[in-house]
Amino acid sequence: ADLEISRHEIQEIKLLSDENDLGGSFELSLGTSSDKVVFSFDESAADFTTKLQSSSLIGSVSVDKMQPMSTYGCIWTITFLSNLGDVPLLQHNGLLNLHGTNVSLSITEKTKGNLGPQHVVVNNLEEGQMYSARIAAGNEAGFGPYTSVARVASSPPENPSLSLGIVTKSSAEIIYTEPNPNGSNIESYKFEWTSSSFESLTTATARIACADGSDILGSFKFAYGVENEARSEKTVPIDIRSTPDEVSLALNAIKSINEVEVSVVTNSSSELEWALTFLYDIGQRGSLSIDSDSLRCQSEDQTVLESEVTMEPETPLPLDYGSNTISAGDLCGGVHLDEFSSVQHLTFSAESSLVSSGSYQLMLDNQSTSCIPFDASETQLKAAIQDLDFVGDIDVTAKLSGGAYEYTIVFQGDYPFGGGDWPALSVNALHFGKGDCDPFVGGANHKATILPVRDETTCVNGSLNTVAIVASSYTPIGGSFLISCGDRSTEKVSMNSSASDVKSVLSELLSSTEVIVTKHVTEMNGATWAVSYPRSSNDNCEINIDDTFVSGKNAKVNAYPLLVVKTSSSRNDSSGDFRIIIDGQSTSPISHQATHEEVLQEMHKLDGIGLVDMLGPIEGEASLSDDYTMIVKAHTVDLDSVKVVPESNWRGTAPRVFYKPPSGMPPRTVFLEGLEKQKTYVARAFARNAEGYGPSSNLIKIVPASTAPSSPSSVSLSF
Repeated sequence: ADLEISRHEIQEIKLLSDENDLGGSFELSLGTSSDKVVFSFDESAADFTTKLQSSSLIGSVSVDKMQPMSTYGCIWTITFLSNLGDVPLLQHNGLLNLHGTNVSLSITEKTKGNLGPQHVVVNNLEEGQMYSARIAAGNEAGFGPYTSVARVASSPPENPSLSLGIVTKSSAEIIYTEPNPNGSNIESYKFEWTSSSFESLTTATARIACADGSDILGSFKFAYGVENEARSEKTVPIDIRSTPDEVSLALNAIKSINEVEVSVVTNSSSELEWALTFLYDIGQRGSLSIDSDSLRCQSEDQTVLESEVTMEPETPLPLDYGSNTISAGDLCGGVHLDEFSSVQHLTFSAESSLVSSGSYQLMLDNQSTSCIPFDASETQLKAAIQDLDFVGDIDVTAKLSGGAYEYTIVFQGDYPFGGGDWPALSVNALHFGKGDCDPFVGGANHKATILPVRDETTCVNGSLNTVAIVASSYTPIGGSFLISCGDRSTEKVSMNSSASDVKSVLSELLSSTEVIVTKHVTEMNGATWAVSYPRSSNDNCEINIDDTFVSGKNAKVNAYPLLVVKTSSSRNDSSGDFRIIIDGQSTSPISHQATHEEVLQEMHKLDGIGLVDMLGPIEGEASLSDDYTMIVKAHTVDLDSVKVVPESNWRGTAPRVFYKPPSGMPPRTVFLEGLEKQKTYVARAFARNAEGYGPSSNLIKIVPASTAPSSPSSVSLSF
């Protein structure tokens, strides 16, 4: 399509006399400016051009000169080439310095300048498709080179819908739907809850004006977070006459802003003011300002151009605020090191001997903390980090481990920049035991390491229940067994059944096509089948075994929970240690190279863990050294409370520790924990894609309370 980008302003100056006796000079200025230029009565076109362009307010011009047809004098036609839009009319200072017979001097606008449209609207695009566009400028000499852009036709996703599942005295189950992604895959969901409300909205006003009353011309941009240059963002250019919806659309493209509603307060040719309401952003935020480089006043006096954004005082996080972000990516389950995370582990250590004094600084983006003592308490470290701009509330826990000071730092709420993800803290090398901080005394090779550990244990598509069906005997085992789930039972399952045989009977029993079964090597007489099957919100039956028909000495078949722990890195270069934590109890650090026996030894040290065996390799396949899938045969702890935490020496290329408790989770379900009994909470959720967050879901009310126990199972009568 051909688009007339702009129309140049053309003005005409006529200096006329009835007789051929014209002489003298005159002054011209642009609009009301005091910047004046003197011209001779018969100035040539070239000199007229040079003199006009000497004015600080006038850019490039083209001047044509001609003689009037029936009288004496000159006519100059001026085309403004770089002063775009409607240019103020040139003004003269009168006829005082001109002489002749019936002299007249007039200036008229022959063609009003027009910036023209600064954008092209292309309709009927297909959502989710990649489109390329290019543009070239043309003049009488032809078209210049093209500039190309490409992007997917997409917008932020629509809002998910929430419903309430099971509620206990301290937790609540929330079920959510998948909204329309609007052309870009959903990357994550964010859940927020509070015991107060989300009704306190952040507001601001944005104003642009020409103080002398002349028209505002051009375009502008909103700039977000200029105080953090590395993560600041700008909108696309916004035409000064844009509608509130167009202004809102530009602002909503900033990743650090959730959704903004824009309304007009003042709308005149010389002053514009908008009211901005941030519908979902709470807590700390960056600044919002106006980039006015492409704005001007028609008077061409830039000293009268005014632009400002006034932000209302920040809204603090609501009472009992909590949030949880769930990744919708293919990789989920477990934890991994990332450049961004709200949970970060700091370790200060030294070799040879104990440190007795010294301090250091941490950095968050381009800000540094005050000097932190090497043995800082939780309170001292928390105060130093909270003193940084844009850091709200944080939680800090500390412990001394083998002479090393270890801290876990949890940032509350969103980071005001970069879409809300908290960047990794770093050590300020210029002030680590030197510079503004006290030198370290004692020890050698002092170092502080930070591990941002991203928790992606919850999967959008849920996770499967995992159990091991283990058959064992002191002598060769035979016969068959029954598998039941609730009040349903299979036909007899032969001891020689393959993985596909067991999968077939379980799929029928559970009425599911998502059952996964593998058969594993076992050292004793018998067999082991690892079973994964889906959990639903309303029917989470447990697999039970009836081994009445099994033969062999002390032959038995049982179903045991499976606890999965695996380590990996994209280049197979993991190193370092991790801990397994169950019901608050932690193992000692376990090496990524630990043998199965060493992991079992650590597990057996935990209170409430009885007998644990490793799941053998799949029949016909080699054993995997980084797979620590365990069959827990005796326990009194809550295995579903398991967490695996990397130590400060954990390294590798995108290293991950995948772990999964025995109990699965239904798809699109999240659990809110740590709620207070009988307190009323409200919760909401947002979906996010490459274009940013979409609007909020419906609000749901949660009142944690004790629930009646489930019905007893395995009840029998005897006479």
